[in-house]
Amino acid sequence: MRRTLTAAAVALVIAAWSAPARADEQIVGLLDVAGADVDAAVLDRFTHAVEDGLAGGDMTAAPLARMREALARSQWNRDCLVGPCLDEVRAQTGADVVAIAALTAMGQAYRFTITLLDTRTGNVLSQVSEDCVACTVEDLGSSATMATIALLNGAGSTRTPDVLTPVAPLDQVKRLERRVADHKRTIRRGGLLLIGASLLAGGAAAYFLTEDRDEVGYPVAGAAGGLFASGAVVLGLSLTF
Repeated sequence: MRRTLTAAAVALVIAAWSAPARADEQIVGLLDVAGADVDAAVLDRFTHAVEDGLAGGDMTAAPLARMREALARSQWNRDCLVGPCLDEVRAQTGADVVAIAALTAMGQAYRFTITLLDTRTGNVLSQVSEDCVACTVEDLGSSATMATIALLNGAGSTRTPDVLTPVAPLDQVKRLERRVADHKRTIRRGGLLLIGASLLAGGAAAYFLTEDRDEVGYPVAGAAGGLFASGAVVLGLSLTF
């Protein structure tokens, strides 16, 4: 239900902001999309979501495929994403503004950054970074589309862009990785403690059984087996996520 409402909201925003093309209308093109630890299908959905957002602004949108086709025989390469070299992009594609997007994934958590650049000066016009935690691919797509539309709305004005505090997606991923590693170590220690307790209980059970105290030895042996099995399960869990 939530995904349906979000998709409907995106469609309404695009419809409200779309307008017939004019001869003097500026062009915004999607220049590059990069992904880190992202499945090809997810990156493709993200790319289309950003393109949908570009189409929802006041400028004429050029999708990634069209931009790459126009630049295929030019001197431009993917190492040029900012600066004066974007003048070649402007000359070959006619784009006044270009967007570059990056997506980082860790499990079901995503972080994306979308940047708008002026091809005349090579300068950053505006940028947005957002997290999408424990969301589906469709949720990610809706968030990316809405963020792109909001970004275009700001870039289309004549005001000076806000000073942005850069956020590095990889830094956040590293912090998440450290938290996961700490969690794994805690679980692993718990598993080792359970196995240690099972060995102690097994030793006690062996003692009672050798002393012909079966009424105590067998229950203790059963408890030792249960502790060992629990410890093995916990250790297994610490290695699987």
